[in-house]
Amino acid sequence: MAHMMPRFATLSTLSLLVFSSIWGQLTREGLVALNSYAGQSIHPVIWAQGVGCFVMGWAIANKKCIEDVYPQIYVAITTGYCGSVTTFSTWALQVFLAFSNHARYPRSRTYSVSVAGGATLLRSTSKSG
Repeated sequence: MAHMMPRFATLSTLSLLVFSSIWGQLTREGLVALNSYAGQSIHPVIWAQGVGCFVMGWAIANKKCIEDVYPQIYVAITTGYCGSVTTFSTWALQVFLAFSNHARYPRSRTYSVSVAGGATLLRSTSKSG
C-alpha cells in the first residue's frame, strides 16, 4: 500500500490544479467582462492581473500557514488559480487563436504563424522590461 502513496499525491495535486485553474479562468473572464465597456481607459485584463498578483503575494506571505492546512493547497492557489487568473493564460489563448485562425480571416498559414510569433515576442519583451 505504501507504493500507492506517491501516485495518490500526484493525482490529488493534479485534481487541485485543475479545479483551481477553472476558478482562476472564471475569475479572469468575470473581471474582464465587468471592466469591458465603451470608452474604457485601460485594458480590462489589467484588473485580472492585479487580482492575481494580490492573491499570489498573500499566498507567498502566508505559505507556512497554508501548507499547515493542506500541503498541496499552496500549489493549487499559486500555480493553479494565480496562473490562470493572470495574463499568461490570455497570452496562451491569443497565440492559439492566431495559430488556428479561429476568426477565419483570409490569410495564409505563414501569416498566422507570424501573428502568433509577434504576440509571443510582445509578451516576452513586456515582461522582461
